[in-house]
Amino acid sequence: MKVKELSIAVASADERGLDGEVSQHFGRCPSYTFVEVVEGAIHASRVERNPFVDGHAPGQIPAFIAGLGAQVILTGGIGQRAIGFFEQQGVSVASGYQGSIREAVEAFLRGEIAEADPCPGGHGDCHEHERELELEQEHGMKIAISCEGANPRDSLSPVFARCECFQIYDSISGEVETHANTMRDQEHGVGPKVAQWLVDMGVEVLVTAKVGPQAQKVLDAAGMKVELRNGGSARELYESLRIGLKS
Repeated sequence: MKVKELSIAVASADERGLDGEVSQHFGRCPSYTFVEVVEGAIHASRVERNPFVDGHAPGQIPAFIAGLGAQVILTGGIGQRAIGFFEQQGVSVASGYQGSIREAVEAFLRGEIAEADPCPGGHGDCHEHERELELEQEHGMKIAISCEGANPRDSLSPVFARCECFQIYDSISGEVETHANTMRDQEHGVGPKVAQWLVDMGVEVLVTAKVGPQAQKVLDAAGMKVELRNGGSARELYESLRIGLKS
């Protein structure tokens, strides 16, 4: 693969840089080695610790990697869902390598590592991948619904950033938390602020009637899925979406 300039992030099993080993799991590795390529050859490298090693919401790590300037993520194994989040960030995925980071990058540059080779079944046979799937199934996804009130029978709000509140449901247990939208009366820049607030709370799916372009940029950067709906009660919307997630 001949490229003039390229930044490659490599999921790393340690912090030895180019002399370290490629991690077999992109999300629970202790660090990432960022390798700068110039004229098709390794030019420089640096190690960044993984701030989400103890747990992460879907989309957080792809946003983190993209924010540090990588155009490619190289890892031992990765699930199909995570590949989708990286694609949303404009980051290509290459996987299936075991060995040193230097050799992995050089093999990628020679075109010997295929892009996007997910583990079978989305997470594969690796124990770490299975553990992550168990954690997702245990805690579920956070689904936020912009509402006109705190009761599950209350309707979807026709607006996003200036809605009365957000009802946040757990996709597995169905438990709901209601958070008043304290930013709804601010004069300027409400959309991006509310979007970042939802990101910081770990929301993975947003159900709303419409989202402005600036707020959408924040949600896209975090890998949050947005489901636009025309109406219905919060509970009805949650139930319909939950069925869709299971299918």
